[in-house]
Amino acid sequence: MNNVMGIINLAGDNACLSELTKDRCLAAVPFAARYRLIDFSLTNLIRSGINNIAIFARKNYRSLIAHVGNGADWELNKRHGGLYVLPPFWEENGSLGDLEFFGYNWDYIERSMADHLLVTGSSFIANTDYLDLIERHIEQKADVTLLSAYSSSSNAKKLAIQLDLDHSVTDIADNLSGEPIFTGVFIIKKSCLFDLVHSNKQMVGGNFLVDTIWENLSSLNVRTAAHEGYGSFIESSVDYFRENIALLDPNNYFRLFQPGKNVSTKISNYKPAKFEKTANVNKSIISSGCQVAGNVEKSMLSRAVIVEEGSTIKNSIILDHCRVKSGAYIENAIIDKYSVLSTEDIIIGKSDDPHVIGKIDKTPVVPE
Repeated sequence: MNNVMGIINLAGDNACLSELTKDRCLAAVPFAARYRLIDFSLTNLIRSGINNIAIFARKNYRSLIAHVGNGADWELNKRHGGLYVLPPFWEENGSLGDLEFFGYNWDYIERSMADHLLVTGSSFIANTDYLDLIERHIEQKADVTLLSAYSSSSNAKKLAIQLDLDHSVTDIADNLSGEPIFTGVFIIKKSCLFDLVHSNKQMVGGNFLVDTIWENLSSLNVRTAAHEGYGSFIESSVDYFRENIALLDPNNYFRLFQPGKNVSTKISNYKPAKFEKTANVNKSIISSGCQVAGNVEKSMLSRAVIVEEGSTIKNSIILDHCRVKSGAYIENAIIDKYSVLSTEDIIIGKSDDPHVIGKIDKTPVVPE
């Protein structure tokens, strides 16, 4: 779709996932055993026919660049269009708001033939396309069209969208019961974006585009389109734990990973998972490259995890290249990459407050 350019705006992702985002940005956090959060944003844009995509990186984006590369795994390594990672601009007064990201990269945006920009972050997880959002935006000749969804108890802190009888957005407020909520995904006219960015050039760092849109609701034609189907928000380690564990229910898993709607990710070549005779696995997701000889119950194991005989993992998320040694006990926990749990380790969190162990910077544990 040459008329729409995609922006994955990580400058606006302010979620903090404890140790999981200490050394990586939210978009690069692993999800559902074999994906990264950014995979959903990229896949949704590509499925919408958008093949000119820029990523506004903010900080801790080394692992993000290692994951997306030149976009080949998403078929974005093209001569025309393609994938671009635009690093942040740093000034003496500290970090910038995303409005200034748009301003500093305006020459890149201006060179695009697109008349509209579809902006998304990485905290809203859905396996969908934005064709209806784009169609409604163009049909209604809107300046901005927001993608909305209906809230649940887990989304209580999201912003609610209030509409008038003409279905125009009149206000954005703290989440109100029964009101649709803003997913963080929207499409905006390039000419409208130009006006918003350049009329706010003198404002201090920390200014954000969505805030500028809210401040100008009375003068803009702002509409909504509703997201249908599975959708969740990852804005804390509790959200992350809950949404991953929820996918162990096949009903939830196949609502997100629908047949015929694959989510693209970086290709990794590992041998199939190996289960020893002593392995006891129940209601879990075990990824390729894993070697399991111990007990795994209602848990999610990413690639190349080693679970030794005599160890126990319950209701937990174990990320790539971890080793759980014999005698270790893990329950209600998130264990980041490369961690080695020793024989004496007993790690117990709560289902609503998981114990999080951060990534260990060392040579990966390689299965034999």
